[in-house]
Amino acid sequence: MKKMLFALCALILLAGCRTLQVTDYHQHSPLKEPLPALKMKVHAESFAARFAGELFEDVVVSNSMYGYPWVPSPFEVHTRVGASMQDVFTILANELSDNMTRSSGEKTGEARFKLVYYNRTMPGWGWVIPSVMTLNIANLAGMPFTRYQADLELQMEIVDANQRVIAQYRAPGTGKTTVAFYYGYDGASAHRKANLLALQEAMRGIRNKMEPDLARLNNELLAAEPVNK
Repeated sequence: MKKMLFALCALILLAGCRTLQVTDYHQHSPLKEPLPALKMKVHAESFAARFAGELFEDVVVSNSMYGYPWVPSPFEVHTRVGASMQDVFTILANELSDNMTRSSGEKTGEARFKLVYYNRTMPGWGWVIPSVMTLNIANLAGMPFTRYQADLELQMEIVDANQRVIAQYRAPGTGKTTVAFYYGYDGASAHRKANLLALQEAMRGIRNKMEPDLARLNNELLAAEPVNK
């Protein structure tokens, strides 16, 4: 009976939550002097290793609260980590094209991204107990299920056409999201949204650090032969 109630509540939650939109992957905060076009490279291992570890921890802990202490299936791990990794490539590519580089011209170097720190917490865990005790009735009335917070540090290297690192920047980012009916997200989308917000904040910090170096970066990138030559 409890399993059926939990499944029913999960279906209601999925039907009554916000979903990620195209606009979630864009922010308008361009550099004053955009750089020439750059190739994007992502250190995928640094992102995937942390996302996979957080997924296992989150699923095991959350399932244990409902009496199901099982790890997710390989398919679920692949699906959820895959979605988070796709988010990384999408948002970083948008950051380059929307805010950091010119929209046309030959590529004169590379932008390399690496995740140097990541931690996800659940500061809204106190809502879990009344949610379970009221069989989610309190949540239907507007109480959140929980909140997630992602804290990270992102590194960006700018490399010229001769594979010389001409600049390196690091900046922290924090993202917070709510799991709730109507106005919040479901659990998986909340994790992804928190990651997106944290990455966007980190990119704003990186751009702020780049501003004093823009003239030098433009000159050094344009002085080398284009990448595709």
